[in-house]
Amino acid sequence: MTELSEGVQVSHHSSFEIQTMHCLSLPLQFRTRSTFGLRPHVNLVMISEEEFTAAREEARKYFVGRMEECDSKAGWEEVLNKDSIKLYRRQMGSESEHSVQYEYRVHATLTDMHLLNAAMSIWDMAFRSKWDVNLSSFKSLGSHLMYYEVKYPFPMCNRDYVYKRALRQYDGDKEIVMLAETEPVVSTQTPSAHSKNVRVGDYRQITVMKADPNSSGMHLYMRYVDSPGGWIPSWLVNWCVSMAVPNFLDAWRKASKEYVPSQQSSSSP
Repeated sequence: MTELSEGVQVSHHSSFEIQTMHCLSLPLQFRTRSTFGLRPHVNLVMISEEEFTAAREEARKYFVGRMEECDSKAGWEEVLNKDSIKLYRRQMGSESEHSVQYEYRVHATLTDMHLLNAAMSIWDMAFRSKWDVNLSSFKSLGSHLMYYEVKYPFPMCNRDYVYKRALRQYDGDKEIVMLAETEPVVSTQTPSAHSKNVRVGDYRQITVMKADPNSSGMHLYMRYVDSPGGWIPSWLVNWCVSMAVPNFLDAWRKASKEYVPSQQSSSSP
């Protein structure tokens, strides 16, 4: 198992698409900095190795073709099956008149995406800012935390996140696991980039990428919860299902082909 490092900067782009996936990563070190007005000794709980083990085991069920067997009993429904990409969702909580909250799961076989290039094209934030049109701004809050702002279509306000994240690489270059989840303690101390932004209080994601032995590509497993807060109309939720996820994967695929390691010039160990 090895660790990677990151480079960060603030950037701005124009877009009205919603970013529904934030597969990012952090080093293992857990040193707290007095950054963005944070107290230097906040008591934070690190993402554990047990969580990585559980994520790998969950993804393994998909990789060996056993996951769909219990999907209907667990409340999952397939909502997209196109171009080797499958998207599932299941409802969380009760449905309101205008909005409903879902948990999502993505399965994909991406035969033209090299595993390491795919990981680094979202790990290297300076590079990601060049292709992710949903990204409005981001800021490192230390070696383990990130502030991240996502564009929402007018007239809705942008959403922003404060979360911890971690990445592990297994079996040489054959498997990469990324975990991310909101960090409520630091979130209360971190101002938004804009006063009208809505802070997301519950965001959790696991991403597992595994090299495909039959091609130069990879298999992707992703499960995430993103509770954006406020009122989100059902039509917009359905649009995200049908458009935003495939659009993001397509942009990620193209970016991974353009990535070269030398572009991560601002990374630090």
